[in-house]
Parts: sequence; structure tokens; C-alpha cells
Amino acid sequence: MGWGYSSTMHNCARIPKITGFEFMRDHFKAVVPIRGRTEVCKPLGVNRRHNWFTVTEKTNCFMSEAEPLGRIEMSYACTYGNKDMVEFFNDGSIVVRDNHWHGPTSMGFLTHTLKEFGRIQSAEGGKWYFINQGGMAYLLRSEPEGLHLVKDENGFYTPTNPIQEHTYSAKRKELNKLRRSYKEFIDYTRTMLCMDERVTMDTAEALGFKDRALTHDDHWAGKNAKANRGKYFNYLDKAKANNDLDLMYSLAQYTAGCFGGYRYELRGHGCSPVEFDRGFADMLKYHFADDVFEAKPVAIGEMVHNRNQKYVKSN
Repeated sequence: MGWGYSSTMHNCARIPKITGFEFMRDHFKAVVPIRGRTEVCKPLGVNRRHNWFTVTEKTNCFMSEAEPLGRIEMSYACTYGNKDMVEFFNDGSIVVRDNHWHGPTSMGFLTHTLKEFGRIQSAEGGKWYFINQGGMAYLLRSEPEGLHLVKDENGFYTPTNPIQEHTYSAKRKELNKLRRSYKEFIDYTRTMLCMDERVTMDTAEALGFKDRALTHDDHWAGKNAKANRGKYFNYLDKAKANNDLDLMYSLAQYTAGCFGGYRYELRGHGCSPVEFDRGFADMLKYHFADDVFEAKPVAIGEMVHNRNQKYVKSN
């Protein structure tokens, strides 16, 4: 379920109600620059202390068959820090860029600058959508060209370059086939943990893994997870092919260390068979996402909620 950010109480910079290109042009001409800057820096909001919210004049050159020498036009960008997040053009179009840290300040900045045209909403997976006045949802782009919005015949702003999203469904036969191929290792590890849930935590370094992350592919929880998975399955296939019990035991200990947690009663790290089963099944989905998930396109304008996207995105 998505959530929005529309309360005006968060508009500490007192960003005015922006109605389009003409408003931004007049605002840029009227506002007094902030003194002491080597470059012209004009605040976007009435509260000049929030000098990280600025309005910037941009020069654009457009080429066409009718104008072989090109046409110079100015545009005006709402800038947060050094990022042009919303830009207004003379033809009435708007470019929205998802190029800043996903935080409440960025969300509030986009919300207040786009209030007359739609709203920004966050969805599962950290995705941000532009919701126009007609209720249609479009995923924001992080690329420099951004999401290019123009007014349609109904008066709603819609993108000329929308992102085609997909929903992903699991192929049960493929998943079961993968589980059967690693059944020997799964049964071996489950038996080991049923006998003793204690885990040796020095196997990661001994096997050359960067850390104990195998699933969560994000900056905080597992930035090395993808590389670790590749090394892990190479080891596992080698252990199966050579019937290497020492390597299999080391991998079992490493896997349990990844998916378990600290146990006060053990005074150390431990992992239950249930935790191992859940983690190993998740790891298979991450590593073999191209084989076990089927992509189906979603109609443009609909917000996508799909828990399987995290697996496909990791590849």
C-alpha cells in the first residue's frame, strides 16, 4: 500500500503554489538572489533561510526541420541541493526527475512543487509514483531525461515516456526442480541443525565471502549479496560433484550463519531448520530469478504492487 506526503505543515521553506512556466519565469525575475554566492542563487521558497531549495534558469537549444539553425528557449527548474528535480518548459510540459535521496524532504519538495498538477506517492519497494489529477499512476524516472509530462485531451498531465512495468509470478515447477537438485544439501543442513543449532561464525572469511549476506540486495543489508551468491553456488556445485563433505559442512555452517541470529540461551549464534528452509528458498529465488519468474506487463497508468519484483531486480 502506498503513502503520500501532502500536509502543508511540512512546507517550512514556504514554497509558493506553482502554476506553470509563466509563474516560474516571473518568480525567477522577481526574487532577489542570495548574497555571497559566486553564482546566481535564487531561493524557491519565501523562507530564504532554506537556501537549498532554489529556482534555476536553464538554456535549451531545440532543433527541427523548420528551424535548421535551432531555437533557443529558457526553462526553469526547481532545484533541491544540486539536483534539478522539477523543470518547467515554455510549451507547458514538465519534467520530473527521481534523482535525489528518497527521504521526507525530497518527497515534500516534489509534493509542494507539483501540487497543482498531481501528487507524489510512495509504494512498496521504495518506488515513487506521480499520480495525476485523474488518478493515473506513473513510475518516476531516475535518468537525466526524467519523466516528461504533457497535458492530455482531458486536461491531465501524462508522460510521453512512461516506464512499462511488469508483475512477476513464480513458476512452481521450476522452483520445485531447483529444490530437488539441491535436496541432498538441504537435508544434510537440516539434519545438522536438528542435532545442534549452534553455528560457527568464522566460515565466511575462510571461504572468501565478503560478509554473511545472501539475499537482501540493498545498500544497508546486503550490498555484496549478489557476488556472495555467485561464489556460494559455485562452491555448492563443486561440493556436489566431488562429494566433498568438508566443503559441504563449511557451506552449511555459513548458510546457517547467514539466516540465523544470536541466541541468548546458546550464548552465541544459532539457526533453526525453519530459518534455514526459509532463507535457502529465498536465496534460490534471488539467484535463479530469470528461470523461476514469469513477467507479465501491467497497463500503463497503474501502480504495481508485487513482492517478487525484488528478486528480478537483483539480477
